[in-house]
This record gives sequence, C-alpha cells and structure tokens, in this order.
Amino acid sequence: MIRTVLFVLVAGLTGCAAVQNISASDIRNPEHLRAERELPLTIAQISQALYEHRSKCSDAGQVVQNPGNANEGLITIEVPGLSKGSVALLVDLRQSGNSTNAKAYTYYSTWKGQVDNLFKAIEAPGKCD
Repeated sequence: MIRTVLFVLVAGLTGCAAVQNISASDIRNPEHLRAERELPLTIAQISQALYEHRSKCSDAGQVVQNPGNANEGLITIEVPGLSKGSVALLVDLRQSGNSTNAKAYTYYSTWKGQVDNLFKAIEAPGKCD
C-alpha cells in the first residue's frame, strides 16, 4: 500500500516538473497553434495597446521586439505559479508594412480564452472585461 501511494506521489510530482520548464520552442509548432490573425497595426502600435490596457485594466502581456529585426517580435505569458520562464502562451509577430501577422501558440488547449482576451486587449485596449 505504501509503495503504491509513494509511486503515485512520485509520478504526480514528475509530471509537474515537466510542466515547469516549458520553453517557447516547445510550444512553437502546429500542434499548439490556437489562432492566427492579421492585425492592422504595427508592432509598436501593438506594444502601445498592451501598455494602455495594462494601465487601465490588467496585464495582458508585453511585446519584446527582435533586436536584429524590427519587423519581428513576440509576446509571452508565463504559467502562473510555476517556475520563471515556463511559457504558457506565445504570440509570434511579423510586421509587413502597417499590418502585423500574429500567430498565437499555447501549451494548454484550455488557454484558448486567454488567446482571445489577449487579442481583445490589443484591438480595444481601453475596454476592460
């Protein structure tokens, strides 16, 4: 009996440990793609919209621009309560002219609502839900 309980406990903790080290490269694949949108905004405007949403409503993420290419950036949101650097949501941004293609990936399929909320924050930054 004690062996069974110990095995279940160790197996459960092992599962948690695997979740704590989710990187951007782990979720950046077609299996985890949850949404793709063409936004009529530049990356700078997306960053400004998220800043405005954070100041009026809540934190919905922030844009990190690629230092080697100003037309690329990303937004990451970490898994709440787990180790720093465990990415739960990632949005790849690629700007072309005055519009930006956004591909949203999540490790968890249940995070589709967070993806929708992130896009709402970008599209209507002053509107708090």
